[in-house]
Amino acid sequence: MCSVLQISHSTYYYEAKEHQREDDVTCANIEVFEQNRSAYGTRKIKVELYKRGFTVSRRRIWRVRSNDL
Repeated sequence: MCSVLQISHSTYYYEAKEHQREDDVTCANIEVFEQNRSAYGTRKIKVELYKRGFTVSRRRIWRVRSNDL
């Protein structure tokens, strides 16, 4: 079928991923940090956010925290 349409297999099977809203990630990040008496670092926050369904890099977590403080 791909050869008939003259497209690559990867294009045919590609599924666009839904991006997370910036506000949701920021709020969840701040919430986790404050719930844990502002003692959690980026590694622990990343684990907590992953449990909540967010995939976020440690650099992004740090950037949000440093802008919030």
